[in-house]
Amino acid sequence: MKRYILIILFIGSVFTSETLFAQGRCERKVDAKSQVVIPTRGKNQKIKVDKKGGERMYLKNANIKSRGQMPKCMVSLANEINQDVDVYIDGNYMGSIKSNVTGVIESLDGYSEVYCLSADKKISWTENGDCNCIYVFKLNTEVSK
Repeated sequence: MKRYILIILFIGSVFTSETLFAQGRCERKVDAKSQVVIPTRGKNQKIKVDKKGGERMYLKNANIKSRGQMPKCMVSLANEINQDVDVYIDGNYMGSIKSNVTGVIESLDGYSEVYCLSADKKISWTENGDCNCIYVFKLNTEVSK
């Protein structure tokens, strides 16, 4: 009988710890300030791997999960401008976000910088981040000084 009680307590503690861990992740909201992109003849130094064939692959539009199993590392980007935005994580193209939509990138192995570039290549955003917290970046046209 004691063995069954111990097994039940063990199983209960495993489910409780997973629930507590998922709810314990911190969330940081960042109002990303835009910068005007100065046209140059050369390649953009922030981009290492660009879109294949110049075609956009759109990120899934979703909000961050508040319950259940969460990915190890994820980023949410709220595009608040009236054009598409291309998203690069550490210089690698991850996808694009349609205008006035929130896109999510899940299952990252880790990252240090998010770089976003408007479809017309006139506005950009650069922010730092990591996998210690879930970052929610709000992209708007408020220009940084």
